Amino acid sequence: IFGLQEALILRADQVEIYTDSQLLCRQINNEYKIKSPNLIGLYHQVRHLLSAFVYSKVQYISRDKNQGADKLAKKAALRRK
Repeated sequence: IFGLQEALILRADQVEIYTDSQLLCRQINNEYKIKSPNLIGLYHQVRHLLSAFVYSKVQYISRDKNQGADKLAKKAALRRK
């Protein structure tokens, strides 16, 4: 959600999201229903943000192909501390 908001602030008109969560990907792409009441509000927020882009894509990336991004995310999290 924060990434989508930042993309809009930067006036991006296209966004591609890659996630290692197959469940999240399928929920955002309306392939799976959202059963948890705690997630419904977040889902609607994401769908609203995505609708502001001319083009958007949410794609699943298996964890074994996501190690580089995971390493960078951990490094960034450590820098924040």
